[in-house]
Amino acid sequence: MDDHLESIEVTKEEVLTCLQQMNSNKSAGPDDVHPRVLKELKEIVATPLTPIYNKSLSTGQLPECWKCANVVQIFKKGDKTEVGNYRPVSCRMQTFGINFKSKVWMFADDTKMFNVVHENRNDTVQNDLKALSDWSKRWQLKFNINKCKVIHYGNSNPQMQFTMPTEKGDEDLPNANTEKDLGVTFDQSLKFSLQTNEAVNKANRLIGLVRRSFDYMDKDMFLPLYKSIIRPHLEYASCIWYPLLKPKR
Repeated sequence: MDDHLESIEVTKEEVLTCLQQMNSNKSAGPDDVHPRVLKELKEIVATPLTPIYNKSLSTGQLPECWKCANVVQIFKKGDKTEVGNYRPVSCRMQTFGINFKSKVWMFADDTKMFNVVHENRNDTVQNDLKALSDWSKRWQLKFNINKCKVIHYGNSNPQMQFTMPTEKGDEDLPNANTEKDLGVTFDQSLKFSLQTNEAVNKANRLIGLVRRSFDYMDKDMFLPLYKSIIRPHLEYASCIWYPLLKPKR
């Protein structure tokens, strides 16, 4: 463990604050203890939890029970008897004991991996891809290689080729110029022109639909329809893509 972490000490007051902020509407985790129970019994629970957290920080280790998570297979489409058409869903990938050097996110049925590649070396990303593939095989929820792809960012990106282990051996992952994530289109330049164009085009189509649906419409009628049907498409995920570069004239 790094030296600067050795001085960190978790206090009971900090544990109480975290327990108080727990969402009681969430479901229980692998320990089957509901968040509402932890929240209402925070004064009692905080006492044993505080030394456990400090022990974990000082030793650089986690209790074995903390390395468990609930993984649910979500059917996407196609043949329900084909394992590749299911996706593993868990937001606690690293608690399974997989120590990735890359950043790995799982949201719903999507998995993202990110890292910086220097000096034409792709060892880190490639090793993490293998670890991720081994994890999926162990849980019998294999990744569909046809839906996996790589997108490179940066003008000096070496554009390395990455592979994913499959039953047929290592297969090359195709490179992509764009990727849609949670409804937002990302391109290699991160200028989001495609995202804004798609939003404007969809808004215009909806405006045309509204006009064709009514023989008469004044400002008072149109404004509620615009705010509820059209405007959300223009503002969706604007915290990600706005502000953006003005197009060249």
